Amino acid sequence: MTTQHAASELARVKRTFPLWRISVVEDGWEATRGTAKVWAASLGALEAQMRSAQRGVGDQSRTLGRLSARFPGWVIARIESGWTAERRVGTALHFLFRPTDEELASALERAQP
Repeated sequence: MTTQHAASELARVKRTFPLWRISVVEDGWEATRGTAKVWAASLGALEAQMRSAQRGVGDQSRTLGRLSARFPGWVIARIESGWTAERRVGTALHFLFRPTDEELASALERAQP
């Protein structure tokens, strides 16, 4: 894929999802909208995850909403290999990764003050 083609593809995705903030991260793509955050290795995979999250279709979208409401101090995201949660306390960044939403919820329960 040429640089020009990649730029036009990114522009198309941004037009399709104007309320999402899309950025390139070290190991792929990340998109955020409010407290929703999705990550994927490719722009095409990111677009599919954004589409699913935007429609509110599927268990992952409902689970993301449920976890975000239950743990409001954390930014929770679904990535290709599992679930992440992060929060900043002062200058410290707390980060959790678990392969399933149940394991993440359990870890977040233990991390609560």
